[in-house]
Amino acid sequence: MTNVKIINAIKFKKILNKATYHSYYIDEKLALKISYWYEMKTDFSGLLVPQIEEDIEQAIWVKKEDLPNYFDTMYLSIIDVVKEI
Repeated sequence: MTNVKIINAIKFKKILNKATYHSYYIDEKLALKISYWYEMKTDFSGLLVPQIEEDIEQAIWVKKEDLPNYFDTMYLSIIDVVKEI
């Protein structure tokens, strides 16, 4: 993707944190993933590639005001991220 500009780091007010955390297994060992999130802008409008290994089945462009229409298909932690922006 080209022409990506970071606007702001997302800070979570409710938990006073700058990251989200989730655990999963790698080769039967528990791992902790720390994700830092950023509000970004781009003029790219091409196809997006979902991260299948993270169980993300679809990645699409959506207008900011339409995001709540997709909450029923999002992970709860992603909804928390979206609500911060």
